[in-house]
Amino acid sequence: MSGLMQRNSGPGRLGEMLAGPAPVLAPGAFDALSARLVEEAGSGAAYMTGSVRPPRSWAAPPSVS
Repeated sequence: MSGLMQRNSGPGRLGEMLAGPAPVLAPGAFDALSARLVEEAGSGAAYMTGSVRPPRSWAAPPSVS
């Protein structure tokens, strides 16, 4: 949880990572929980989009009329 207490230096840090010799791996995160899991797994970056839809199995079952 130390990541929450640190100042966000995202743009500067991402630029450093992209300028380096290694490829930047950014796992996908579709909500705050998955972003936290990516952080706790030790990834230096995460990919997030505004239009991610969770798998249908997570949604409520359809109503039956």
